[in-house]
Amino acid sequence: MLDIDGFRIDKATQVTVDAMGDWSDHIRQCAKRFGKDNFFIPGEITGGNTFGSIYLGRGKEPKMAAKDLKQAVIANNNTARDQFIRDPGKNALDAGAFHYTIYRSLTRFLGYEIFFEDNRNMLTIIVWTAIWRLVTTRQLTGWTPGTPS
Repeated sequence: MLDIDGFRIDKATQVTVDAMGDWSDHIRQCAKRFGKDNFFIPGEITGGNTFGSIYLGRGKEPKMAAKDLKQAVIANNNTARDQFIRDPGKNALDAGAFHYTIYRSLTRFLGYEIFFEDNRNMLTIIVWTAIWRLVTTRQLTGWTPGTPS
């Protein structure tokens, strides 16, 4: 018998957020019947931070951001309904298993700011893949990570 503690959802944001919340709720209820009280559902977030925040937990829009650190720290599933998009139990994703913002950050860290004039996610992936290919085939020489080429 398999002992599964969670699912990673690939391209999670291609599913509507309400459907993801409903699905996650049903999966967690099923997991509880098998003694899994902390079933983990991370997912790939293919948009920016504002879009991704709608999918994480019960979801928040920019206007719902915590007003101060104390409010952010004490927020939980018993927090007032107006601080989240969805009702308790309807968490879409527990965490971002992969986020395109990471690619943007890594590539900038490596000194390739010039490729980010339009900041589109697909461009970021193509650039990161091209950079990796150049580095691994030793076609990119005389360059130190973190410095512009």
